[in-house]
Amino acid sequence: MAYSPISTTPIQYSKADGEPANGYYLKFYVANSTTPITMQTDSGGATSLAKCKLNESGYPISNPLDENTIFIPHLSTSYDAYRFVLYASAEDADANGTNGLPNIPSIQTPWDAARDFLNGVISSADIPFIQSGTGAVATTVQAKLREVEVSVTDFGAVGDGVTDDTAAIQAALDSGASSVKFPKPSVFYLVLGATDTTNSTVLDIPSNITLKGEGDSSVIKLGAHTTTAHRMFKISGKSNVVIKDLYLDGQKSLQTGASDEQSHGVLIYDSSKITIENCTFKNMKGDGVYVGGASNPGSTDILIDGNDFDANFRQCVSLVRGEFIRVIGNDLAGTTGNNPGAGIDIEANTPSDTLRQISIVGNNIRGNHFGMFINELAPAREVTVTGNTFSDNRATDLFCRGDNVSISGNVFYVDAKGASSPGPAIEVSLASNISITDNTIVGNYNANERGGIKILRDNTNIIISNNVISNTYNSGILLYHSFLSGGHSTGIGIYGNSLFNCVNAGLTAGAMLIQPDGGGSADIYDVEVIGNIVKDTRAGADAADQGLRIVNSTSAQLATWNIKDNIFTGTTVEVSSISPWRIAGKTLISSAALNFDLSAVTYQDLTMTVTGAALGDIVSLGIPNASASTDVSYTAWVSAADTVTVRAATSAAGPNPASGTFNVMITKLLGN
Repeated sequence: MAYSPISTTPIQYSKADGEPANGYYLKFYVANSTTPITMQTDSGGATSLAKCKLNESGYPISNPLDENTIFIPHLSTSYDAYRFVLYASAEDADANGTNGLPNIPSIQTPWDAARDFLNGVISSADIPFIQSGTGAVATTVQAKLREVEVSVTDFGAVGDGVTDDTAAIQAALDSGASSVKFPKPSVFYLVLGATDTTNSTVLDIPSNITLKGEGDSSVIKLGAHTTTAHRMFKISGKSNVVIKDLYLDGQKSLQTGASDEQSHGVLIYDSSKITIENCTFKNMKGDGVYVGGASNPGSTDILIDGNDFDANFRQCVSLVRGEFIRVIGNDLAGTTGNNPGAGIDIEANTPSDTLRQISIVGNNIRGNHFGMFINELAPAREVTVTGNTFSDNRATDLFCRGDNVSISGNVFYVDAKGASSPGPAIEVSLASNISITDNTIVGNYNANERGGIKILRDNTNIIISNNVISNTYNSGILLYHSFLSGGHSTGIGIYGNSLFNCVNAGLTAGAMLIQPDGGGSADIYDVEVIGNIVKDTRAGADAADQGLRIVNSTSAQLATWNIKDNIFTGTTVEVSSISPWRIAGKTLISSAALNFDLSAVTYQDLTMTVTGAALGDIVSLGIPNASASTDVSYTAWVSAADTVTVRAATSAAGPNPASGTFNVMITKLLGN
């Protein structure tokens, strides 16, 4: 009788916990039965064993008393299949019990498996597989292999930059594998899809899959099209998809369809739990990533993280319909085409579209037309914009038309505005419940820059607080309602901001400007300007002549305003409004050493120079401790332009107070 080994090398057997099955007994049975099979220690059949012990490493041994007698069990070639069982004791093995492990019903013998594979009789779908561990269920080798990663090259993708790899990549995506790898191609993967069909999908991604490459080495390029709207990857009605470490090039110069702005890198539509991370999106004729849907809520639980976007025609990222969307840590640069041409465009298609719970965090948004554009048709709600850097954007860095939007902790460099598309760092219009806090805005007196923070029209409950704004050509903060913009705003709070060297010299504007329309078609009510610092250190004609400018206000509006506790230094202040209306504004501070001698007189006047002091200004006097005396009183007033007189007086001649440094603070009153 012929005997063949069950394997080419000794098999190490383990328990369910992964530890070697030390001391267990191995026994073989006819497949799907309890009929034992005798094993042999070699092909000659010289030694037969009903069972064999496993040594401390889990290997079969022919002599239970000798750990080193490791062997490969041989079975008769008459058996097409078998099963084996590991028993914890010799007694259990002799009893042919069912309490062993792994107790697999049937394993085909290697000689018959090889024969049937070669003859095409069976496939991996015919071979059973069961994982170790309590509760494991039987499956097939084919199903188990398909749980692991496949490569697009397994399905014929060439990656030579000439062959159309669309069908091969789609086959890999449709294979049922949970992960599809895009290995580094020799040149790049070319995908075409339907070259003559408008609004086509090049590659359709299923649910429950990860697409991953090798970073910038895994390049996929869209081939030439004469029609429009070719989406390199489409995720529609799907869930649990991850795309990472791929380089997608839309080759926009080869997309010649008329007015094409819908050829996106990735289209996410009515889908959920989608992650796009560490990818590059370049040269798309439309957007790098588009998120939307046909009905509310659209796409949900979307993460766009750590990607590079460059030179895309329309937007880097468009968010059109959806909720719980996070755009984090991306580099969004170089849009070249149509308005808004934004790094991030949060813009619904219709007023009824859901667009909410959006977080824009830690991105670098640079060199676009608009840096970020929030909505145009329907208000985007619950949007957080924090920790981003905006630079070199040609129009407004952040345009906001939304509800419940927080803009905090961002840095804006407003230094590259173009004459054809000027704009401020932040512009708010037709919005409500907006918080603009703790941002830094830096300009360089570019004439095309339109200021730091501009509140345009029809806004409700806007808070501007604790921002630092410097070197802007126009006003650092503008509340501006013109005849053209119209509108009625209410509830504007400007608190604790610091404005340095804002407004180019010679402009008829203030570092802060509040300008409703005096004709009444545009008005601003319930304004508070409290605790701000406006400072100008530029010398002479370069300094701004107005720290705060208020024009075209009406008495009805002014009755609802509260302006106090602000400090203006280095500027004059102009208020063009309705009288009587006066508020505490700019302060001037000076000091001088004064030595009074009252030994022969009852009072003495000495003067100090305080540039900018005018008759009638409020004067506060600081008296040095050494000069204080119960017999002497001090008063101070503006006695002439730029001059403050300090008087020391006593009831009877005789006191001679010590000399000291006296301080004065002038409070300028704003208003007519």
